Amino acid sequence: KEKIDTYEKKPTLVVILVGENPASQIYVNNKKKTAEKIGINSIVINYPENIIEITSINEHETSQVDTLKALQNINIKGVVNDASGKHLDNFNGLLHINIYDKDVTYNTYGNETDVFSFKLRNSLIYTGKAQIVDGKFSADITLPKDINYSYGNGKISLYAHSDNADAQGSFSNIVIGGLNEDAEFDDEGPEIKLFIDDERFVDGSMTNENPLIIAYLKDNNGINTSGAGIGHDITATLSGATNKTYSLNQFYNAPTSSDEFGTLTYKLYDLNEGEHLLTFRAWDIYNNSNTTTISFNVVKGKIINIENVSNYPNPMSDNTNFVFEHNQKDNEIDIVIKIYDVMGQLVRTIEECSYGTTTRIEPIRWDGKSDSGASLKAGIYMYNVTIKNAHNEETSGYSKLIIK
Repeated sequence: KEKIDTYEKKPTLVVILVGENPASQIYVNNKKKTAEKIGINSIVINYPENIIEITSINEHETSQVDTLKALQNINIKGVVNDASGKHLDNFNGLLHINIYDKDVTYNTYGNETDVFSFKLRNSLIYTGKAQIVDGKFSADITLPKDINYSYGNGKISLYAHSDNADAQGSFSNIVIGGLNEDAEFDDEGPEIKLFIDDERFVDGSMTNENPLIIAYLKDNNGINTSGAGIGHDITATLSGATNKTYSLNQFYNAPTSSDEFGTLTYKLYDLNEGEHLLTFRAWDIYNNSNTTTISFNVVKGKIINIENVSNYPNPMSDNTNFVFEHNQKDNEIDIVIKIYDVMGQLVRTIEECSYGTTTRIEPIRWDGKSDSGASLKAGIYMYNVTIKNAHNEETSGYSKLIIK
């Protein structure tokens, strides 16, 4: 330990643990404890023991080397086996597929040692999903236009999980390069639905300084997340009180079918107070793009605030719903709604408690009756909504309703 303490950089013990054998886990834990005692860092990398095997690509056996081209429709079939090679016909779950372009040669700077070259495969050109049923899968994919068109060996990386097991695998007997000249024509960009915090968000509404971007994307040929083409990333650009651009490729969650929406969520932090405009842009694998925008007002959550107090339907007959916006997202708030007639007489008090998972409150329903249970007569009524947080800070908003 004394000698290790003199090292400028601590050595690290790296363990690759395959499966969940209890004896192996005990052995590895003991080694980690020993390493810790003498000042050595330790990292354990866990791999599933079940194996995913690709059985064919475009109906060709895997002993043949297939060439995968940009914009080519590709079918990949495979199975899930246990460590002994036995087919797991009870494995039902989700398969994650990543396809990497050719590896690239890099050189070190040579600051501390001689310059040396190494290869790195870091160009992810496709990510997608497929269902595994009875231990078998068939995935239809299309490679994006943004690949390196020179020919060379690529790699398919696979991971699958079910309710009670997982599996992994890879396949590198493929060549990636070239362009499918017979690809179908496509000049339409992706369909985009954009929200802040949740799907009930109304454009221009209020949020706090840490809003959540929610986007739903759909394209018949797939969304481009490769990052290989310059300027073809999924991006979110803020303007107004905060000016910044975010690249969001890695946060896209692809669907299992091209006729479904994929999802993207991304948390923003410490935005400036004030009006913001968010411009969201996405590309499909043909490099067609679409953009959509949404505006929001950041009001920091330290000072409690309420806006856009309203009710619907208004005028009402049998019932109505009270809604409003606040800046106490991720905090519990007490809500008191007081309804008054035109003479200023309090006729109904409604009390609720809500956890602010979003900045827009769940509708609070009222049946049009007084505190005594009597139906109120037609006319104009005033109401105020008071909210209070756990720090006993409170604020109120006012509006009016009509009973017809």
